[in-house]
Amino acid sequence: MRYLTAVSGPSEGTAAPAIPAAVSARITAAVESSRSAGTRCAFGSGCRRFTDRCTRNRHDAPPAHPVTVAAYLVDAADTVTAAGEKA
Repeated sequence: MRYLTAVSGPSEGTAAPAIPAAVSARITAAVESSRSAGTRCAFGSGCRRFTDRCTRNRHDAPPAHPVTVAAYLVDAADTVTAAGEKA
């Protein structure tokens, strides 16, 4: 049996049910194939920026408090590139 570790929503904080390894592998494959490589790369980049910001500000990530997420989004909206464009 294998346990899924990422849980969010109404069941957050509760233990995920044990599922067979083959089912876990199928879920992983379905999630990975549901997004293009470019999308997965962009999501990964965004996640790294978020966790880096959390580390710098000594916040938990993940799971992050909703206020931590809101602070990140406000900060990200104000971020500009060296050319002065929204990042």
